[in-house]
Amino acid sequence: GFRTLKSMPAHERLQVKQDIEEQVAALKEQKRSQGLSDKEFLRLKSLQGDLAGVTYWANPTRKKNRLERLEREHHATLRRRTISARAIERELHIAEDIAETQRRTAANLAA
Repeated sequence: GFRTLKSMPAHERLQVKQDIEEQVAALKEQKRSQGLSDKEFLRLKSLQGDLAGVTYWANPTRKKNRLERLEREHHATLRRRTISARAIERELHIAEDIAETQRRTAANLAA
């Protein structure tokens, strides 16, 4: 059956990581020499995602980094909120400009 990285002993995780690294290296070499098909490219991206996951679980400083990460994510969320607020304001200005143009056009037609 399939075992999660979390429940795997460290030495097995390391083995998995090395296996993935080898596959990634092989695909990258092929990419350099002859290019990849769409399928192979997706496989590479998927393996790189797996590798990121294994690297994360194999990382002994994970606990220490957790608070920093939460803080970073929190700041990212705040940034996104200000960006969306700005975007909404911009949309409102555009809408007001359009309405103003329509009013002027109507006034000109009536005159």
